[in-house]
Amino acid sequence: MAEGYAWTYQLVGVREGELDPIAVLRPELDRLAERLRGFAEEAVALEVELEKDGASGRWYTRLGLDLPDDVLRAEGEALDPGPAAHRAFARLAHQLEAVKARIRAEPEWKQRWRGLSVTGAPESFGAGAQLREAQRDADLERFFTRARGELESYARRWFGTSASERQAVIARILEEVRGELPTRFAATPFTVGTRVLLYRILRGRLHAAEPELTPFAGIPPLDPRTGIELGELDCEEREVFELYFREGFSENEIAWILEREPEAVGRTVRGLFERLRAALVMGQAAEQPRAERAHARAA
Repeated sequence: MAEGYAWTYQLVGVREGELDPIAVLRPELDRLAERLRGFAEEAVALEVELEKDGASGRWYTRLGLDLPDDVLRAEGEALDPGPAAHRAFARLAHQLEAVKARIRAEPEWKQRWRGLSVTGAPESFGAGAQLREAQRDADLERFFTRARGELESYARRWFGTSASERQAVIARILEEVRGELPTRFAATPFTVGTRVLLYRILRGRLHAAEPELTPFAGIPPLDPRTGIELGELDCEEREVFELYFREGFSENEIAWILEREPEAVGRTVRGLFERLRAALVMGQAAEQPRAERAHARAA
């Protein structure tokens, strides 16, 4: 499908050479892609089934569209495959517009949490704008409250072995992040998630508070899935390690948080995986002699 959205098709009851499915579906897929603008490509998948009833000769098009938190289904029927596909896609488009209208009515933070960027929301002006801003600020406050624990944990790891001595500093920084969030939220590209924004603000505040500090000093970089220590990492590697392995951000999200190129972040992630692979191999090599000695004793 256009714009990079994933789609698959299946033919049922159709003889070889009887139908060119791409020619039939292409115009409909292009129109659907336009309606899907704002949805993340990786969050959308379309399944198409084209069927010809051998007895009646009628054509059926069945569609299944997977969206974040929604699965839409539609069907069209006609004497020819083109009209059948058009009817099915028209019904799907009607359902999709209803989903987008519902999303537009949601608070902005919830749209960002879904990873959506649906355009065409009503303009903000007058008293209505003030009410929306008040609702936004209340929603952001609830969002920050839920995220505060993980932000504090990240800040403590940032300060490394000196974290216990900086509890008051960490508390002050978190309050600064809390106060800065509404203003930064309003000025941030709509496609950036609120959690990503929080970590970018937090990182900036941590750097400003202790510009000479080496982040995560004294804490072994353990892979959280295996407990394997990856050895000495430089500052850039350690920041990427924490955000990728521990916090679960994608490479593009990390690039935005760290204000770096995605390609550079990708190279760092691949290097960390190589270190993890090497550590696993070394661990297995060290375990083998111990296992052999234990087996010899048992014999």
